[in-house]
Amino acid sequence: MKIFQSVVSFLILSFILSGWTEVRAQSIPYKEEITLSVSARIVASSPIDIITLQNMTVQGVNPQNNLIYISPISSPNAGLLQINAEPYSNVRIKYVMEETLLDVDGNSSLTVEYELSINTLRDQGSSTPVFVGEVDLLFDESGTYFLWLGGKIDIENAESGSFTGQFTFEIEYI
Repeated sequence: MKIFQSVVSFLILSFILSGWTEVRAQSIPYKEEITLSVSARIVASSPIDIITLQNMTVQGVNPQNNLIYISPISSPNAGLLQINAEPYSNVRIKYVMEETLLDVDGNSSLTVEYELSINTLRDQGSSTPVFVGEVDLLFDESGTYFLWLGGKIDIENAESGSFTGQFTFEIEYI
């Protein structure tokens, strides 16, 4: 059995929160501008290619009850990755479902609960949600899967600042 492990980190490079304003319908602070940049980096060399096609963003997403929600199935703000593996191979993906991001000064935090959806086609609307931190994939003759990254971002404890963190998942042939 051929086993391969690769850790891919999505670096949330700059979660810049600035311009606090009050949302009239709610009594919670809202960041007028939030920038979230996601990129992929392969830590180990492998026969699996991972390409970041779109970064996850939060521009234009209004918070509800101190949460910013980006649906991996329907939001145009979801991150998009293309995973290329050997055709007809079986692959297991494991990922951490929740992470706390601290601002660079350590005075404020954000909690991100990641959500993924997957599809062999580049069709976000028909993608299948992944409800647990692990999924087994059977690649077809194209050897390609698409993965959309979204989630819930808890901004209750967030103050203006820059936040960094990473989304990491592990891929192995099974």
